[in-house]
Amino acid sequence: MKFQNFLKFSSLLLISTGWAIDITVTAPKIKLNTSSAPLLPSLTATLENNIQSKIDLLADSLETTVNSELSKYGTQKKLAKGFANANMFTSRAGQLSGWHNYKIFSVSGGLLVGAQGPSLDVKNFSNLDKDVRNEGDIYMGGSVGLSVNAGLNTSFLVPGLRLNASFITLPKIKYDYFSFKQTQFGLGASYQLLESKGIPFLATWKGIHVLSGLYYQASKASLTLELDTLSENTSLIDGTSDSSFNILGLNTLTLSTVPSLNLELNTATYTLPLEVSTAVQLLYVLNLGFATGIDLTFGGTEIEIISDNPTTVTGGNNVLTTSTEGQVVVDASTKKQGPSFTRLHFTFSAGLNMGPLKLEAPLTLYPSAGLSIGVRTGVVF
Repeated sequence: MKFQNFLKFSSLLLISTGWAIDITVTAPKIKLNTSSAPLLPSLTATLENNIQSKIDLLADSLETTVNSELSKYGTQKKLAKGFANANMFTSRAGQLSGWHNYKIFSVSGGLLVGAQGPSLDVKNFSNLDKDVRNEGDIYMGGSVGLSVNAGLNTSFLVPGLRLNASFITLPKIKYDYFSFKQTQFGLGASYQLLESKGIPFLATWKGIHVLSGLYYQASKASLTLELDTLSENTSLIDGTSDSSFNILGLNTLTLSTVPSLNLELNTATYTLPLEVSTAVQLLYVLNLGFATGIDLTFGGTEIEIISDNPTTVTGGNNVLTTSTEGQVVVDASTKKQGPSFTRLHFTFSAGLNMGPLKLEAPLTLYPSAGLSIGVRTGVVF
């Protein structure tokens, strides 16, 4: 249930990312079912025309209502940028941050969850659903990154140099009304500036490494979100007594729709990290790492919202039938909105050393309210 609520909330955020939103409501065409109260054909046609004209007016009113409800989501530069930033936060998910001094090679994998918010105060996230509904544009975003990383000690070419490559392609994953697909690959290098020092099995400082590379991450997400029912109604009597409408049980007409929005979110970022890293191993088992640097990032987020929802007309005792269905068409798109070009970051990691097997929990903080957190594991020789 919590996961479904998370998806619904994420959907609402994504809806908010269109530059412009185009909404068109067409009225349904109706016929009268007079089998329970037969009327002359000419009277039936007159009543149908009268009712249809009312429905056409209701469609105009409903279009105004739908526009009023959704127009606040028509310009969303902040939110699109937030999702682009969050995608960058998870682009190095598989790379161990506390074991750069491997002797031969390393193979690792990891999962990172990234978030960009207006601030890192948890209290500011508690009312985000309400804030987005009210304000329409909030600087925030989220991302999930998963990748595998392989590194090779190339000191035989240049002393202290290590090269690595990361990659993954996830097939489309579907859950209820949500689907997700991701591709990630990158090439990186680290160079050991200062050698390790310490007392074996007691405490070892792993020296200082400088790292860089180029990492690409693209994700495609699609989901469907149903919003609250919107409706308009009108009276057929207009303050007078109309025996024909009364016989048919037709006093009030209601035209309603349940906006069901289909969203396509495409995000792609290219990240060039410039980082300095170090780590300390205590009592052989515990490994504490720290890194800092800046990320140079290109790319951005594009979002498309296309929705075609039916309208429903009700009134009377089942005497109205729909000959042509009405529609509410919603069309919105977001042009590519890029991430922040430069972001300072600080990474802290705590890990367990179990011989060649390593387990690590990294936390990266980005000033201006960004973070990533996750888990990594791998083998190092």
